[in-house]
Amino acid sequence: EESQEFGYRVALAEDENGDKYKAFISDKANYAFDLQTGDMMTWGSNPSENAERFPAPNILDLEISTICTKGCKFCYKSNNPNGKKMSFKTFKKIIDIIPKSITQVAIGADYSMTSNPNIEKMFSYLRKNNIVPNITVGYLDDAHADIVAKYCGACAVSVYDPKDACYDTVKRLTDRGMEQVNIHFMLAEETYDKCLEVLDDIKNDPRLKGVRALVILSL
Repeated sequence: EESQEFGYRVALAEDENGDKYKAFISDKANYAFDLQTGDMMTWGSNPSENAERFPAPNILDLEISTICTKGCKFCYKSNNPNGKKMSFKTFKKIIDIIPKSITQVAIGADYSMTSNPNIEKMFSYLRKNNIVPNITVGYLDDAHADIVAKYCGACAVSVYDPKDACYDTVKRLTDRGMEQVNIHFMLAEETYDKCLEVLDDIKNDPRLKGVRALVILSL
């Protein structure tokens, strides 16, 4: 893709090992994005300068469902069982019109990734368009862990009660070879002791030996 108006080009490249990259080329900002590992190198007008601003977006947040049966009272999206789900037709229309500079789409769904039956089809369409999907969940069964491990570059698993739902999900994903698996924890005065407990669990619980990071979110 080439944009005359904003002065950039997006191209696909492949190295001698068959690894595929997406490259963004402009006068003031550039990137090379590994479509397999998610590694991304950015630079400005030359490799010794930092890119201050890209003329096109790199990441898209996309909500495909507001349906959730978990019922967390602190949900920042106020999701509930009476929400709505995005059709694949609408999803495809969005992906087809966004700039080709997009490297990743962060999918917003529900606790168990079950509220939108088109989600695997959506993940597959992103990959066909050289875009890497990522998602945040609370719990995944084996079938949905298979889907995430097959298509997603990264997955964040939020800690709720019971915490075993999170820990078992982390293990399901890392057992399937995923390296970019984080735990999300929402920190507030009421959850401070629980956060310390999770830190101890990361050190001691064998299910969490493959977790990459604990991401602490503020309320």
